Amino acid sequence: MNTGELIRFSENLSHDDLVNAVVSSAAVPMVFPYTSFENHVFFDGGVAHMMDVPGAVQRCYEIT
Repeated sequence: MNTGELIRFSENLSHDDLVNAVVSSAAVPMVFPYTSFENHVFFDGGVAHMMDVPGAVQRCYEIT
């Protein structure tokens, strides 16, 4: 939110960081407050970017 940059979270985060990432990603504006995580301010990614299908496909290629 503070830079407009698309930031993808990885499944390799620690449990606590993964919980923070999910909460950050699900912060729907006007419903839930934005959150700070790893020096960034996040809200629901669907507001600016729809589903990141290319990112998911790329990650599948990386792990196979």
